[in-house]
Amino acid sequence: MKTQKSIAIVLVSLLTVVGGALIAQQGGMGGMQGFQMPSEEEMKEMMKAEAEAAAKQSMEEYDEDEDDSLSLDEFTKMVDAGEAEMGQAAEMMPALKKLLGPEEETDEEKAERMKKMFEGADGDDDDSMSMEEIVDFQVEIMDKTMKLMMGQDIDDDEDESDDEESDEEEEDEEEEG
Repeated sequence: MKTQKSIAIVLVSLLTVVGGALIAQQGGMGGMQGFQMPSEEEMKEMMKAEAEAAAKQSMEEYDEDEDDSLSLDEFTKMVDAGEAEMGQAAEMMPALKKLLGPEEETDEEKAERMKKMFEGADGDDDDSMSMEEIVDFQVEIMDKTMKLMMGQDIDDDEDESDDEESDEEEEDEEEEG
């Protein structure tokens, strides 16, 4: 229930910002003429603050062994709850379905998807997610959610991150050679 509340707060915050952006983009409405859209840096700070609150809530709720990190099993429970809430939001905004797993997914496929997601979010590869890693994961989800709500495609983001990794690997190889 706590996770549902934190996810709802995050979604309402994002909807408010996106709605404000759309209103500002269209020249405002009535008393909204003076509305000042937050800068990109301010948006990132707001998302990080929301993510920190959500991560703290997630740690309290899902860190069953109280080791101040989430295991793959604990992470899976957190993501399951988040996807359930996102599924409800996706009924109102179908674009959000891109953040969910496939509708028809076997247990094995889901376990593999969760493992890949966990490994991608576990920045230091220690098989557990620290508070900082959970915050980063939450920020990434919020960023993708906001992009989808603004009508942007998030598939491009994955391509760009792959390109950046490829560029970094090429630079490393050049330095070695």
